[in-house]
Amino acid sequence: MLSATERYATRWDTLTFVICLVLALLIRFSPDGFTNSLATGIRGSVLSPLISLQELAESQKNSRFTHAAVVAQRDSLAMDSFDSRAAVTENRRLRRLLALGNALPIRHVAAEVVHQSSPAQGLTALLSVGAREGVRELSPVITAEGLVGIVQSVEERFSVMWMWPHPEFRVNVMTADAGLFGNAQSAAPSGPNVQLMQISGVPYRDEVPVGTVVYTSGLGGVWPRRIEVGTIIEDTSEPAGWERTYLVRPSVHPAAVSHVIVLLEPIGDLRSAFEAGQGLVP
Repeated sequence: MLSATERYATRWDTLTFVICLVLALLIRFSPDGFTNSLATGIRGSVLSPLISLQELAESQKNSRFTHAAVVAQRDSLAMDSFDSRAAVTENRRLRRLLALGNALPIRHVAAEVVHQSSPAQGLTALLSVGAREGVRELSPVITAEGLVGIVQSVEERFSVMWMWPHPEFRVNVMTADAGLFGNAQSAAPSGPNVQLMQISGVPYRDEVPVGTVVYTSGLGGVWPRRIEVGTIIEDTSEPAGWERTYLVRPSVHPAAVSHVIVLLEPIGDLRSAFEAGQGLVP
């Protein structure tokens, strides 16, 4: 048998159900005007806090979507701008390379640089030309900015280039007025992202100011004369030494090289060719 409390609860549930049913029938068959007024009154009183919470939640959701859209649009514009600047820079570099090729007085061939994902990355690279184009070992490799490296080995359709950071790379250099001669090679890195060259074997009396540009000297029968190598940035000589050593910031960064010119002859003075090539392209 049910207790008095349980019987009371059951009767109350039944009464509540009957009241709700009657109200539902009254609202169902009431005129539209009365129904709309009743709904408006309920929304403005009992349901008002819930409606406000729902509006706040929708506003925050829309704000998040709007913020995400604005951020995506900004990032897209920034990426487009970056791609545009990179394309303009690459286009200018290729135009200068083409102008230099047209001005060179010696035989040469253009090549694409295929950077390798290997422990030697940054030190060696594949060139898209080989023996069939006339490339041979020790062929100099340049861009419109200056010296890049030298061909180390050749196959029929491609060749391997030592870039200037390679520890075995050497080149004889001089200043424009021939007041300094020395051997340039890769220097020990001065930081995680800093790679320089150094000139050694310079007589101690041959003092050169910082900011002086150095070029290939043409000595040794490998490099033509007057290819830009880099700019002197520091004299690291010992005060009591017998020779001077200079640090040089190279004119060409290996990672930025995509196309090059391979010289098929080591003869001549290329000063006029570089000046003409730079003058033809703004």
